[in-house]
Amino acid sequence: MLVRIMVAFLSALVVTVAAKIIRTPGEERAAREALVNAQIEKESEELLKIFDNPDSMTLYSVNPEPAGELKPENYKVLNQTELDRDGIGIVKNEIERATKSFDPKAPTRACFNSRHRIHVEKAGQKADFLICYECLQMRGFSNGKDYWYGITRDDAQTFGKLFPAVSVATVLENSRNFNGTFLKVEGYASFEPDNTTLSDNSGRVKCDENIWLDIPKDGLHSYGAINRSKVTVMGKYEVNKTGHHGCSKGSLADVKLLKW
Repeated sequence: MLVRIMVAFLSALVVTVAAKIIRTPGEERAAREALVNAQIEKESEELLKIFDNPDSMTLYSVNPEPAGELKPENYKVLNQTELDRDGIGIVKNEIERATKSFDPKAPTRACFNSRHRIHVEKAGQKADFLICYECLQMRGFSNGKDYWYGITRDDAQTFGKLFPAVSVATVLENSRNFNGTFLKVEGYASFEPDNTTLSDNSGRVKCDENIWLDIPKDGLHSYGAINRSKVTVMGKYEVNKTGHHGCSKGSLADVKLLKW
């Protein structure tokens, strides 16, 4: 009798354990996907460590539309700068802020219009990152793998401040690509009510050779001493705002005078 009870107990135990071990095909697939996702998440976190004291870092402003597949090398470079130690620290802090403050429940857009690329090298490792603040996404590329990160918007315009100034001609030649980007631009400024513009020449220029400076008219008098002088300004380039009577090819909003 005792033997029969023990046999029955062990049989029930085996069935119970087997039921827990044996999974349906769907459960097996879900389990494998969970393991893969966990490994990808671990690798993506490891990749971010390349920002800690790297050997070199290059920041690029790029055309948001790649010439081919979504790969760093397929994005046309509009401006670039080799960062010094201070610049590297600024970029590292921004990437850390943007990724750590991201809420996984927050919505992201389906687009990916990257306007910035970062190339980082450290102890033989190389990585590239494409950043889209418009859709709140960042892609990391290293060793043939592609990683996704959620980010938050950069209201401080951190990257725009790190680039060298470009000429008015450079902006106008790439006006659609620069649209919506914060830029440093160098040129001759006119601070007059009907001609608040920036151009590459100190004299009068054609309508398609200048950028409108979106500065309130009642504040123009404060710039009188440097009217018609060469300056460096920073602002958000907007291709569809064309100034007084449409006589400019785009405009700079939120203008800040950096050098004069």
